[in-house]
Amino acid sequence: MLAKEGIAWGLGTTLVEMGIGPEAFIPVVGLVPQFVGMWLEIGAVTVILAPTLATIAETLGIPAYQFRTTFVVTLKFGLSTPPLGIRLFATSSVSDRSVWAIGKQVLPFYVADIFVLLSIIFIAQLRIMLPSAAGG
Repeated sequence: MLAKEGIAWGLGTTLVEMGIGPEAFIPVVGLVPQFVGMWLEIGAVTVILAPTLATIAETLGIPAYQFRTTFVVTLKFGLSTPPLGIRLFATSSVSDRSVWAIGKQVLPFYVADIFVLLSIIFIAQLRIMLPSAAGG
């Protein structure tokens, strides 16, 4: 509905007029899906946020593959972010262990995820490495 009404396009145009460029918008793409991804599953977040953020990214001149890479990695990160990450609760119900016990066990992997996420957000070359290697 947001895309159909042109709200996303208008918001993107407003951001361009304010002087906010791609380098300032990519961190937003890195934070918003992660925050929302802690409460909702990946399909719902994609349906709700992807069209709006993709339209804004297009308005700002961000290539689609760079937006998609950042968006997907961020969603994956949000699913395992303690204390509300859905992945932690699913693992808890399957393993009959508490969410906090699982959270302690995944902490080293979470730190590695933070490093990867920040690298993808702030080093543009990493966002385009895989599509370039695939010939895109």
